[in-house]
Amino acid sequence: MLSMQGQSGKSRIVGEAFRLLRPGGTYSIHELGLHPDDLDQSTKDVIRTDLARAIKVNARPLTEAEWKELLEQAGFDVVWTAHSPMALLKLGRNLSDEGVTGEPQLQRRFHAEGEGLAASEHHPDAG
Repeated sequence: MLSMQGQSGKSRIVGEAFRLLRPGGTYSIHELGLHPDDLDQSTKDVIRTDLARAIKVNARPLTEAEWKELLEQAGFDVVWTAHSPMALLKLGRNLSDEGVTGEPQLQRRFHAEGEGLAASEHHPDAG
């Protein structure tokens, strides 16, 4: 998942994907995104920090415009984008992603860390 990479890592991976694809090939990504495109940098930083604390992974999502720029800089033509809400805590999604044995583990972790997750929604720098 590109969202878990720093900017240089994202660029290297997308560049390598472009190099490996045959002419006319399709490269599809499913990534975390920030909205709207004109978010100020401090808001992006707060969101990224809170997300990293909540999911225990240093995720670095971009806006749609930033994802498009990254892909175009590597040589891709972006022909389609779509948006969906995150469904991290929906049972059906968790079962699909984590499986029957992994979903209960995810629920235990969420409930054990629930106070930390709620606290991350009120980042002191968010105002």
